[in-house]
Amino acid sequence: MEEILKRYSKLFLFGCFYLIAIASYAQFQLDIESEAFFNGDDALPFWLHSNNYGRVGRQTNANAVIAPSYDLYLNEKSKFTFKSAFSYRDKFNEVGEASDIFIDEFYAKFASQYIDVTIGVKHGEKEYYGLASSNQNVLWSGNARSLPGLEIKTAKPLYLFFNKRLGFEALFSEYILNDDRATLDTHVHHKYLALSYKINTTSTVKLGVRHVAQYGGNPSDPRFQNQSIGFSEYIRMFFGRAGSENSLATDQANAIGNHIGSYELVYNKQIGEGEIELFYNSIFEDGSGSAMRNFPDGRYGVFYDSGESDKVINSFVYEFVYTKNQSQTAPHLWDNYFNSGVYSSGWTYQQNVIGIPFITSTYLTDYGGDFISVGNNRLIAHHFGMQGKLYLPFELKLSYRRNYGFNQNIAYLRYRHYDSDDERSLFKVSPEVVSTYLKVGVLKSFIDLDLSCAVDFSKDNSNFAAGLSVSKSFF
Repeated sequence: MEEILKRYSKLFLFGCFYLIAIASYAQFQLDIESEAFFNGDDALPFWLHSNNYGRVGRQTNANAVIAPSYDLYLNEKSKFTFKSAFSYRDKFNEVGEASDIFIDEFYAKFASQYIDVTIGVKHGEKEYYGLASSNQNVLWSGNARSLPGLEIKTAKPLYLFFNKRLGFEALFSEYILNDDRATLDTHVHHKYLALSYKINTTSTVKLGVRHVAQYGGNPSDPRFQNQSIGFSEYIRMFFGRAGSENSLATDQANAIGNHIGSYELVYNKQIGEGEIELFYNSIFEDGSGSAMRNFPDGRYGVFYDSGESDKVINSFVYEFVYTKNQSQTAPHLWDNYFNSGVYSSGWTYQQNVIGIPFITSTYLTDYGGDFISVGNNRLIAHHFGMQGKLYLPFELKLSYRRNYGFNQNIAYLRYRHYDSDDERSLFKVSPEVVSTYLKVGVLKSFIDLDLSCAVDFSKDNSNFAAGLSVSKSFF
């Protein structure tokens, strides 16, 4: 599979250089951004270090990004984009390098009327103006650094059936997790398929399923051998089937790799220049979850956008997140979301959880050893985000979380419980937390200047920090 990806990557890049020669119009842009934090506590509050593509960690004092990009327009409906973004931060978390310079984005993208193709490291498109706790689905958010890989997707819903009232969206992608983790060089397979139906000229309903699988790689645990990723094993992984005789015994009994998925239901109603959207994401890791026997686990929410930019409330989102059920069916009582046995670093990348950030990462001395793992995945959360203008443009976030830690299955109908603030955990999370965030646009002129502040309130302590952000776009 890796050789196939390399071959198609070369063909894609060759096509890029060929099309440069026939491009009808080109545009260059340079974006520079710098941010500093003033923090009197050990760690930044939750909403200052979450959902920023892994640029800012719990102990970051300053970070900067420089991002040149180049657009080549082939015609009015298609273009190529080449972008690189390099980031610096003085600190990250309690572990790792004190300072760090890393690739934030580095990609080539072909965008057309019907299909988009991207190769490299690229941030996902920001949905709901970045107000939501997770970027439109529970499995993928802007919390971790972006994964290197290949993505092919429909540019928009394609309406082909029943007088163009019924259409579909689709996505296929392959990535590699090249960070320091329990299973080195873990591969990630991601696909999404949704049906979209136009109820009338202003209302649409969409039902989709998202599937993610971690497979392959070289486990550090001597109990597990290197994972085969031949064509036969890839096909089995793609369809969530049990492994072949070349696979681990556990994969032969279940499915190759670590699988997570989500059913997604969205209703959208256009209201004048604005819209209102109701959404639901389930979460599952096995057959019981995909059969909805872990209900009501999932993410529920509503988003409203006025379509204007000068109201006191331009847009807002409310979300309710519940992940306490976790199936509780034999032989494994708990689904233990985003964690895994062979892939004990779980659904994380570069120390951050890839999915919804209310599920948090940690280091535990007796779970995952010297590597990152997921430390809190049973929770109840309410989240509210809003943006508007009251003399100055502002953005507000307010979250309440009740954290219950996680349960590790250790034998038939037996498990070990870890609290969210377990003493063995390096990144402790209080059982009950209220997180607030406010950003105000002070200047929108030759530069953009934003002031931000955030506070976390808990029973044991509270921490406060403020931030100053300066950004500028050239050309």
